[in-house]
Amino acid sequence: MDVLVGTEANHDKVLRGLQQHSWAHFACHGHLGDITEPFRASFKLHDGSSLTLLELIQARLPNAELAFLSACHSAEGGFVTPDEPIHLAAALQFCGFRSVVGTLWAMDDEDGPMISKEFYEHMFRKSGNEANFKDSAEALNVAIRAMRKNRVPLERWILFVHIGA
Repeated sequence: MDVLVGTEANHDKVLRGLQQHSWAHFACHGHLGDITEPFRASFKLHDGSSLTLLELIQARLPNAELAFLSACHSAEGGFVTPDEPIHLAAALQFCGFRSVVGTLWAMDDEDGPMISKEFYEHMFRKSGNEANFKDSAEALNVAIRAMRKNRVPLERWILFVHIGA
């Protein structure tokens, strides 16, 4: 596992990490872009650079399994191609990630750590810390139920979605 925080979370290291690892967790700002240039939707990285939707689509990610996008607008379908909406979560699925968790709109910063904690506790609940990306939809459901139990308002938990296997 590589954790890229602060200045370590720069464009080249993040892209290289995506190519080397099967799981990815983004805790950053997402940018939807605009209708004239939908492929410029991006993750905003610590160094001020952006990792764009186009760069993600062009990346070779041979080990991709699970991506958790704790970033605003990561699954917002603001742009429509002839067949489907295009967004950051869809780009990662197109790149090979079999399961992707994303957000439909801007999220509260306090919700990222809360939902992530519950999500990963469920993912690693088995002895020996064996985890399978196929449990991610169930893990998201468990995490959302925990938010609801803690009386987090509807608009703060309903924005999390799972796509894929």
